[in-house]
Amino acid sequence: VALRDDQGENVDLDVLDNQDGSFTVKYTAQRPGAYQLNVVFAGEEISPIEINVKPNVDVSGIRVEGLENENLLIGSHLRPTINIGKLEPKSKGLQLIDEVNGKRYNVPMKINPDGTYSTDTPLMEVGEHKLQLLFDEIPVKEAVVEVIKGTDVNKCKAYGPG
Repeated sequence: VALRDDQGENVDLDVLDNQDGSFTVKYTAQRPGAYQLNVVFAGEEISPIEINVKPNVDVSGIRVEGLENENLLIGSHLRPTINIGKLEPKSKGLQLIDEVNGKRYNVPMKINPDGTYSTDTPLMEVGEHKLQLLFDEIPVKEAVVEVIKGTDVNKCKAYGPG
C-alpha cells in the first residue's frame, strides 16, 4: 500500500491487518489537496483510489481589496489590503505568490496597526503576473495582472511659455 500527495511525495501510512482478509489504513494529511492511494494485494494491483483532502480552515471570511484582474504599466505598484479577521495561522500564514515568465516570487507582506495585511510592491517585469493569495497554503483569491511597457502621461510636466 502506498499513498502519494498531489506533488508525488510519499505519505506515511499505518497499515493494520484485521486478520479477516481486510486491512485498515490510517494516515494524516499534512495539507489539503489530491492524494492517490495505490493498493497491491496478493501481487495484483487494485485500481488507484483518489482521495481529496479538504482544508480544515474556512477562508471564506477573508476580505481582499485591490487584487483584481487588470493591466498595469511597468513600475506600477501592487497595493492589495487583506483582512483575515480572527483566523490564526497554523503553518505558513498569509502568502501572496507572483508567477511571471516562468519565475515564482513571494511578495513581501506587512501587518498594519489595524491588523490588516498589505504590500506596496512595484511590478518591474513585463508579462502576465499570475497572483495567488494563500492562507496556510489554502487558496483565497487569484488574479492576473498584465504588466505592459508604456508611459504614464500623468507624470509628464511642461514648463515655460506656450
